[in-house]
Amino acid sequence: MTLADHIRRFLRGPQGQQLISRARRELAKPQNRRRIMQVVARVRRRR
Repeated sequence: MTLADHIRRFLRGPQGQQLISRARRELAKPQNRRRIMQVVARVRRRR
């Protein structure tokens, strides 16, 4: 089983679903979304 298979399996399980749901809640917060966009912009400038 490859690493990608292990990750997919984890994400389909209860712990993975909890993690996904928490990430979605955090992304819904404007300050977190702004911080992520700043990091993305910084990474894009480096290329």
